[in-house]
Order: sequence, then C-alpha cells, then structure tokens
Amino acid sequence: MKNDEYFQEREAIIADHACELEEITRNVPGVVFRFSVQPDGEVEVFYVSSSAPDLLGISTNPPDFFRHFSEGVDSGDRADFTSSLQECIRSKSPWDFKGRFIKPSGDTIWFNALARPTIHGTKTIYSGIILDITGWKTAEEEVRQKEEKYRTILENIQDVFYRSDHNGNLIMISPSGASLLGYDSFEEMLGLSIAGQIYENQEDRTAFLEKMKEAGFVQNYEVRLKRRNGTVVTVSTNSHFYYDSDNNIRGVEGIFRDISEMKKAEESIRASETLYRAIFDNTGAATIIISPATTILLVNSGWEKLTGIPREAQEHMISWTSFVDPKDVEWMRQYHYDRRKDPLSVPRVYECRVIDSEKKIHFCIVNVDIIPGTGNSVASFVDITELKQAENALRENEYNTCEIIRGSPIPQFVIDRDHNVTQWNKALEEYSGIKASEVLNTNQQWRAFYTQERPCMADLLLEGQIEKIPQWYAGKFLKSPLIKDAYEATDFFPSMGLSGTWLHFTAAPIRDKNGETIGAVETLEDVTRQKKVEEEIKESKERLNAVIQGSPIPQFVIDRDHRITQWNRALEEYSGIKTSEVLNTNQQWRAFYTQERPCMADLLLEGQIENIPQWYEGKFLKSALIKDGYEATDFFPSMGPSGTWLHFTAAPVRDEDGMIIGAVETLEDVTRQKTAEEQIVKKADALTRSNAELEQFAYIASHDLQEPLRMIASYLQLIERRYKGNLDTDADEFIEYAVNGAKRLQNMINGLLDFSRIQTRGRPFERTDCETLLKDVITNEKIVLQETGATITHENLPMVWGDASQLTRVFQNLIENAIKFRGDEPPIIHVSAKNEDNYWIFSVKDNGIGFDPEYKDKLFILFRRLHNINISGTGIGLAVCKRIVERHGGKIWVDSAPGMGSTFSFSIPVTGGNHNERT
Repeated sequence: MKNDEYFQEREAIIADHACELEEITRNVPGVVFRFSVQPDGEVEVFYVSSSAPDLLGISTNPPDFFRHFSEGVDSGDRADFTSSLQECIRSKSPWDFKGRFIKPSGDTIWFNALARPTIHGTKTIYSGIILDITGWKTAEEEVRQKEEKYRTILENIQDVFYRSDHNGNLIMISPSGASLLGYDSFEEMLGLSIAGQIYENQEDRTAFLEKMKEAGFVQNYEVRLKRRNGTVVTVSTNSHFYYDSDNNIRGVEGIFRDISEMKKAEESIRASETLYRAIFDNTGAATIIISPATTILLVNSGWEKLTGIPREAQEHMISWTSFVDPKDVEWMRQYHYDRRKDPLSVPRVYECRVIDSEKKIHFCIVNVDIIPGTGNSVASFVDITELKQAENALRENEYNTCEIIRGSPIPQFVIDRDHNVTQWNKALEEYSGIKASEVLNTNQQWRAFYTQERPCMADLLLEGQIEKIPQWYAGKFLKSPLIKDAYEATDFFPSMGLSGTWLHFTAAPIRDKNGETIGAVETLEDVTRQKKVEEEIKESKERLNAVIQGSPIPQFVIDRDHRITQWNRALEEYSGIKTSEVLNTNQQWRAFYTQERPCMADLLLEGQIENIPQWYEGKFLKSALIKDGYEATDFFPSMGPSGTWLHFTAAPVRDEDGMIIGAVETLEDVTRQKTAEEQIVKKADALTRSNAELEQFAYIASHDLQEPLRMIASYLQLIERRYKGNLDTDADEFIEYAVNGAKRLQNMINGLLDFSRIQTRGRPFERTDCETLLKDVITNEKIVLQETGATITHENLPMVWGDASQLTRVFQNLIENAIKFRGDEPPIIHVSAKNEDNYWIFSVKDNGIGFDPEYKDKLFILFRRLHNINISGTGIGLAVCKRIVERHGGKIWVDSAPGMGSTFSFSIPVTGGNHNERT
C-alpha cells in the first residue's frame, strides 16, 4: 500500500514538473525537445513543446516527432541531417545543424537544430531546441549580394586600393591600379615586389617606410611608380600599417591616385597660403588643428558647420574638448596620451560624440594625427550620425557608396539584376523632374528620357545584349575607352526641355566577385550647349567653305603645317591646277613660281615679317584694312603668254586664343589695271604737256591780241568822235557796230585769260565761311540792287574748304545773272544750302524770265549764250563758275522753265574736294 502511495506521489511530482516545463517553453521562440539514448543506441523522444504545430506544422506526440521532422527536412539536406545527428549521438557531443524544412503546407523555412547532452548513469539525455532562422538567412543573402554589388562599384572608382605583406610584396590591388600601371589584369600584379618592380627607385620605398614609421601612416605622400612599359607615373598615396590580432605589423595598405597631370598645379597650391586655406576649408570633412594644450588653432568650414559656431569664436580661444560629449572626454584623453606614447600600437581612427551649439549630438569618425615637427595635431571629423544604425562594416560601406552617388553632381541611376532602380540621385531628380520615391524599386527608369517604355542602355548591358545596342542607338554609340565593358552614346531627346535636349550617357555593368552581372549604372551629361556650339562651328565652316569656294577671287588657305586646306574654284581656273592635285600638300608655290619658294602666306604663318623684304623688296606694304595682313603687287613672267601682274593679300588665321593656326592668301590679276595705269601715266604726261602748251597759247594769244585790239578800238572810237553825224546814217551805224564789236572782243579775250588762269592762278584751299562771302557779294552789288529794287534773302550758310576769292566769284556771277535776266517784277533772289550725301548743295533761286530746259546743258559752255535772249554779255561767266566748282571737286547744274525763274545749284564736298589743293 505504501508503494502505491509512493508511486502516486512521484507521478504527481512528475506531472507538476511537466506542467512547469511546458509553462517555461511556451515563451521560447522555437520547439523545445528532449530525448534519451539507451546504452544500445536506441533513441527515445520523451518531450516536445507545444509550439511544434505552429512552427513546423507537425504533431507534438514524442514517439512520432523525429520521424515526422526528418521526413520534412528538405531532400537536399536530409542526408547531412541524419549523419550529423548520428555523429552527435555516437560521440555524445553537442548537435548544431542548419537546413531547410518543408512544412506540410508546402512552405519552406530555414531551421537551426541545437542540442546538448547530459549523462545520467548509463543513459545520455539530450535537451534541444529547433529555431526558425528564415529571416536571418534571407538577410544574410541580401547582405552577401549587396556586398558583392558595392564591391564591384568600389572597384570602378578611379582611386587605386592596394595591400602588401610584411615582405613588401603586393597581395591585393584594385583593377584601376593595373590599368594605371599598364598591366592586363590585377591578378598579373599579385606577388610583385613593390620596392623592386613597382617603385622607380628602391631608395624611395625605403624613405616611404621610414616616413610610415613616424606615425604609422602617410597622407598625400608622393611617390614615383614604374609602369609596365618603363614609363614613370607620379601618384599621391594615403597609406598606413595594418596589424594582426597580436598588434604586429602585417604590412601596408592604402590608396593612391595618379597626379601626374596635376603635379604643377598641386605644387603651386602648396606654395600658396591662400590656396592652402581653401583646400583646408574644402576637404570634405570637419577639420581642426590643435595645439598640445588642446587649444583649437585652425578651423575649416566643415567644422564650423558641424559645431554651428563661427571660426573666429574658436581659433586660439577654446579647447576642442569643449565640443566633446562629457562621457567621452576621459577615455579620449587617455587615448591621445597612449597614441602619443606609442603611435603604432593605437589605431589612429576612432569614434566619438560631438555636441554642437544647439546641444545636438553628432556621432563622428575621428582621425587624429600629429603634424611632424610642430607638436600640433590635425583632427578630421566625419559626421556619421546617420550611419550609426548600420550593423556592420558592409552596411556602412553601402551607405557611403550610396551617398557618393546621391551627392554626385552628375545625374545617374543604378539598377539591380531585376532592372529595378536602387539609386536615383538628387542630380537626376533635379534634371528629370522625377523624384526618387517615384521610381525606386520600379523598372521605370525610361520615364526620365522617353515617352513610352523602352530599354535604356543600362538595361541592355545588364542583360549582356550588346548586339541589340545598334537597334536602339544606331550610329550614336561606341565602346567606352575608359571603363571596361562600358558603352557610351550621344542622342537627342525631343521630349526633354523646351526644344529638346542632347544627352551624352555612359552605362556600365556591375559585377560580383565571380564576374556575374548583378546590376548596372548609367550616368548622364547634358551636352545640348556643346552640340549647338559644334553645329554652329560646323555651319560656320560650311559657310566659310561655301564663301571661299564661291568667291570669284582666287584664294587658298593653309594650316599650321603649311598644308593647303582650301584651294577655291576661282584659283583652279586661274592657275590651271586642280584642288585634288594640291590639297593637303605644301605645293601652293606651283601656282606662281617655277621652283619651290615661300609664298607671303607662308611667311606670315611663321611670323617671319622680317623676311618679307627678302622676297618682295619694294613691292609690299602693310595692309590698311586687315590686322596683321600684308599685300604686294608683283610681276610673274611665267604666268600667261606675256607674264601677269598680280596683287595679293595675305593674313594669318588665329584661333579664339589668338594663336596663329593658319594663313589665307587672296589674288587679283591687275595686268589690265597695270597696263591701263601705264597708259594713263603716258596720257597724263601728254595731257600735262598739252595743257601747259594750251595755257601758254591762251596767255600769248590773249596778251598779244590785247595791243592791236586796243589800237583798233582806240581808232574806231576816235573816228566815232570826229565823224559821227558828219557822214550818212549808215556810216554812223557801221562805226557803232565796229566799236561795239571791238569792245566785246576785248571783253572776250579778257574773259578767256581769266578762264585759263582758274587752275594756275587759284589760291590754296582753306576753311572758308560762305556766310561772309555772300555778305561781301551783297555789299559789292549794293548800287545795282538799289537800282533794280532787287531783294536777296538767305539761310545759314556753312563753312567749306576752298578758295575764298573764287567762291565769291561764283556767288557774284550767279546773283548778277539773276538780276540781269529779271522779269517785269523786281528780282527776288534766295540763297540756301543743305548737307546731302557728304556734299554741301548750294542753290541760288530767282523769279526771273527763266528759259527752256533744253538749253540747260549749253549754258555752261564757253562763249555759249541763249540765241533768243537779247541781253548783253560775253557768255563766259557760267563757264567760269563751272570751272571753279569743278576745281573744288563739285558739280553745277540749273533747273528752269520759261517765265518760272531759275535755280542754279552747285555742290562742294563737306570734307574738301581736291586734296592736292590743301595747305
């Protein structure tokens, strides 16, 4: 009876324990199980927690648990599952297995089975748990893929990453390094001795390592490296030692960048304090320089922005620890003490918290280094507040890469292996007007460029469809010369912008470490303005070519190498030499000379002005119209049947910077002109002689005729006085005719003498006030004006360049004519002047009897008088006016009609007429 009570009591205790165990395992995130192993190896499951149906979808019945569970294990993992469990039981060791489990519902999960053994006498009891690790495995796979993707992106960055071992042999280098140093691949470089095979001089490597030992790192350190072909490239490197777990130096790692092209500029920057401060201000990190006493000596704009306090309130006035979170101050002090004591044993990069002026905390990565020879330190702070949530270095790397893309001023996007957009940076947002939130995780990247869906170049490269690129970008694409497997194209997008947009875009695949394409990146550049400039240049060249080719003036153009680039059709016809014979040659001399020699264009192209007299002595002069141009006239006996006279002009052709890039020469056949000039010279000489003879004849004739004419007139007048009235009426009339004829002939001879002396006896030209001249004429004619009742009015008259006495005579003759040929009414005379086409037009208008217009051209002929007007005169006055006006470089004319008065007009140049008459 006591035994029954004992067993009942034990069973109750066991039941209570079972309830407690169930209560405990109910809140465990997995299936808890227990099983025992008998000495004969038999396995007996005696406990399974109630979470088995929910987690695995199988029964909690202990005897059936392992059978149902093993049947649900994925067939690919089942053999490993069974063998690992058997090994665990055999060796009585802990069990840890990860695999896939297929629920009765068909869903697959990842599980982790864990069990630990406990020895109880002859039996071994295992307590274990089965955990659902599906989320962890998915995250792990995503992390792996992102690691591969962003490693590929980083490998395409132009800076070169490298790592060497403790022997100085290269064990890692990015592909960009192989490209820079002329190797086919980075694998080819692995194992090379940096000192012996990559540095230009081994001594430089030794100096580099000595510099490294000073602080454990170098920044912006310049070294000269050898390319594979033996040429040298200068690079700037940021490098440091890296250590093993025991803090032993394992080698050197860092990055370097080709600075060959920027070397001179960089040296100039270092020499300039102003530029130094600009660089310091724009390092991209918040940077300060600190004294040994922790006082801030120098602050850049990044630190100002980080702290929110102006630099003038910080420099030489405050300790940098004032900005450090009080929780970090003490350990940072110890850190810097240790680092100063032993720089190689303490990492130079760490994290701390910075408090700004608004008490906001910023998590920062800090890089502090001692400035050699000063005792001061330079500290760079990178605000990583937004990155603190990153769980590991990969996520941090991913964020940095994303930030580079997002912050790039170049519009770009990245797509994954499913063509979904993973990056759409701010520059592309602004350029396309499409927010990143609208396209991220979609495959609508085409929206930025096209009105309907079609593949972008990144899509084609992602699929490896190189052969389809011509289908979408025919004649517009080429393989990138800079980026491996990348392609670039330039195309016009009519739907972008107000008048369409020209874009140049480059796309490249993104590959993982196995070379598998896992995405693509595409960058864009607006080249609309460049295209317009290119088109304008093209049109300008075409217009220039059309002008040159269409010009009737023979001409040719040469480039900086003296080679002919233009030989127009006029020159072809003139020289008989086709363009095809001389284009791209330096045989321009063939058109003019029998043997090679420089043309004037060749001399100007080389700037050999001093050599022009050697070839064109006495025949050239500097062009008055074309800057830096020269012209010459020369005779070419070998051209044409009897030789040819050519006038040619040459001028240098300059680019927009004023550099001479060619020369142009134009030709003009002046043979007929030169012949005509020679004939004109001969005729001019003959005419000069003839004029001199005529003037001499007129003088002699008029002078020699004066005496007998005076004698005739005197005796006729004597006869008239003695015998007038003593003879018959006819005799008196005949005597009167003879006297009048003699007087008229005397007046004509005097007028002829005056006419012949207008050119030879005229005064030099000077500034003459026509207003004053007219007043003098009116004063001279005062008596006549009173007798006839004539009225003279006038407008303001100008100053002219001329002979005052001769111009006075013109005004006087025209006014006397107006009075002489008056009508029944008193004469009204009006004098005016106006400026027209660079001439002063003077007019003398009257209200006289006028005349028939058919006689207007005969009035100015010497001794010619109107036959139907019986008014005294010699007929020489208007001829004299015409001769005077022509001497002044002008013309004279008349407008009239019977009974309507007359208007006599004459012109005088505003700037003066005959330049040879000036003084």
